[in-house]
Amino acid sequence: AQSAPEIVPAVIASVTTIPLEIRETVVTQTFPLLPYVFFDSASTALRASYRQSSSTENFDERTLPRETLPIYYRILDVLGARLKQNRTATLDLTGTSDGAEGSSAEQRSRIARERAESIAAYLQSRWNISSDRLRVRVSERPAIASNELYAEGAEENRRVELSSSDVRLLDPIVHTRFNEYVPVQSQHTFTTDVTNPERADGWKLDVLHKGLMLAQRSGPLMPPSKIVFDLTQEMTDKLGPIMGTTDTLTANLDVRQPRYGDARGATSFPVIKTVSNFEVSRLSLIVFDYDRADISAQNQEMMRRVVSASTGDGSRATIVGSTDRLGEFDHNMQLSIDRAKSVENFVRSIAPSLNIEGVQGVGPNPSLFDNSLPEGRFYCRTVTLQITTPLRDR
Repeated sequence: AQSAPEIVPAVIASVTTIPLEIRETVVTQTFPLLPYVFFDSASTALRASYRQSSSTENFDERTLPRETLPIYYRILDVLGARLKQNRTATLDLTGTSDGAEGSSAEQRSRIARERAESIAAYLQSRWNISSDRLRVRVSERPAIASNELYAEGAEENRRVELSSSDVRLLDPIVHTRFNEYVPVQSQHTFTTDVTNPERADGWKLDVLHKGLMLAQRSGPLMPPSKIVFDLTQEMTDKLGPIMGTTDTLTANLDVRQPRYGDARGATSFPVIKTVSNFEVSRLSLIVFDYDRADISAQNQEMMRRVVSASTGDGSRATIVGSTDRLGEFDHNMQLSIDRAKSVENFVRSIAPSLNIEGVQGVGPNPSLFDNSLPEGRFYCRTVTLQITTPLRDR
């Protein structure tokens, strides 16, 4: 009788790649505070995302994350700490509604008031702020309302607006001269060679630095001949602070085989960290109200500070405007251009010699922040001003 052909398991013949390069840059970044706290429909309860349970004793805004939304969700702690430091300052809390909640104007006013009162109670309880320093106000709808033809617009109008005659209370969070690590190339590719790939039932590729997981890709059946990783900021943020000027990464490829033990192949490859000759100052986001391109007095003051502190010989600037996803694409594209030009005109008025290399609008850019959230949409209505200065000239 003819014997059955021998079944040979898959074998990883090779895993190869090229060196990875990341760049270290000294960055100062300004994070404006969105002065709105949002509420669910007909609700007066403060959302969990705004509530904190950690002790206030060691709160220090300098240790907040260098990310926009995580900073925003700590806004009540920022205000509580600043009110404690500046004992003469007061905070206005203006509760609003979407104009349709409840069955009457009286009910909407009650909802708006209770929203403001919920924040006042939180600041009194958590930060021991005296009630006479928290002034509750009511408006059935915001003075500058979002378009309620969209459900998202109504959602944005259900809020408490935060304001003060002491502008220092709502000053932006500024993280000064930290190291930022970005990949020089946006993707990194691994080439694989697997014999008898028809035996494979799945694969996984891990990229590690001295045992620390940096990235992972996986898929069904056999691995493709080329596995592409998108190099993310999260990955380089993990790697940059702990690596030397030159270092080594490891990639492990595992191929799953139900009838055999898993096959593994590995490769080590160099990672190179270069140091930028430039220092970057970034006004991360300038928040615009819905469908508007004018620049508020607060935004003007932030730009004055950033331009004054950041420009020197050889400085150059770029300006990029964007919008959220609501509305027609062409309208949003023009609005983002208008916003960028508004910033350009103001910057030229205060720094006429600054070399502005690029001014553009990119239209709706929901990849910036989650557009399903009202705060995400507000932060997408932005202009980013970035000033780059040669280190040798500072």
